[in-house]
Amino acid sequence: MGARWGESDLNVAGERYRLAFSWRAIAALEAESGVAASDALKRLDAPTVTDLRLMLWALLDRHHHDLVLEDVGRLVADEAGLGAAAGAIRVAMRSGLPEKAGKRRGESSWRVSEVLTQSARAGMTVEAFWDSTPRETAILIAAGSRRLRELAFHIEACHRTKQLKWETAVGRDGPRERQTEDQMRDALRAWAKPNMEES
Repeated sequence: MGARWGESDLNVAGERYRLAFSWRAIAALEAESGVAASDALKRLDAPTVTDLRLMLWALLDRHHHDLVLEDVGRLVADEAGLGAAAGAIRVAMRSGLPEKAGKRRGESSWRVSEVLTQSARAGMTVEAFWDSTPRETAILIAAGSRRLRELAFHIEACHRTKQLKWETAVGRDGPRERQTEDQMRDALRAWAKPNMEES
């Protein structure tokens, strides 16, 4: 299976692990460290061993939920493990961020409650939100916003078009009047005449 945005592979000690930079990982990282995710990203260029272990643990949670911090600590116990982990974390985090995030990422980008609210308005379920990356939610929110603008445009266009009746644009509410036998016969003849001429 190919990696999604925000995912990367870590090969260490003869084992392969899949990292996932999701909102669930961001929440776990903030809860365990007491540090905002935006600050954790700033440390990514020169992280401590503690930073790496914690980031790795949070990003492994989706695909390796059974690993605890002590297990993750053993993965980065030597220099090779530390280097491989740092590289995999960078790939996962950077590919999981929105393309227009820029180099300066303010804390406003990481207010989970605000992003969750916007995602819900765009039609995303809570469970899907927690498993998605910031890039995926940004794309969905932008698409939902565009859909609402287009809907507002069409509603206003219908409102401004005096000749266009609402029933014509969206369909008539309630049951339609039944056709008489003569109307049904005329409709059948109109449909059958070109078909008979072709044969």
